[in-house]
Amino acid sequence: MDNDMIKKEVDRSTKKFMKSARAFLATKGGGEVPSEWELSLVLLEAYYRQFIELNLQISQLDSLIIEGRYGAVPSPLLACRDKASVRLEALMKEMGLSMKSGIKLNVVEPKKEESALDKYLKKQVEQR
Repeated sequence: MDNDMIKKEVDRSTKKFMKSARAFLATKGGGEVPSEWELSLVLLEAYYRQFIELNLQISQLDSLIIEGRYGAVPSPLLACRDKASVRLEALMKEMGLSMKSGIKLNVVEPKKEESALDKYLKKQVEQR
C-alpha cells in the first residue's frame, strides 16, 4: 500500500468513525451535539486519524524490529501508535464513547441476557 492509498484509507475510516461518534453523541444529547464539544471532537478526530495512520504504516513494515544504534530494537512507530491509542482511549472514555464509560456515565444501558436458570424458570411458568 503506497502513501496515497494509506491516506485515502485513513480519510475514509476517520470520516466513518466521526460520523458514528457524532450520531451517538447527538442521540444522547437531545438530537444535536452541543457546540462546546466541538474542540473535543476535533481532538478525537485528530487522535483517531493518527492512530489509524500509524497502525496502517506498521502493517506495511517487513519487520517490527529494526537495527538501532546498539542492536535490534522495536520500531519507533510502535511507541508512537501506543501513545496515540492511550490519548484516543482517554478522550473516548471522557466522552462516554467506550462501553464501560458509557455505562458509568449512564449513556449506554447494557443488554441483559437471560441466564439458563431464568430461561428454565420462564419455561416452567409458561407450561403451567
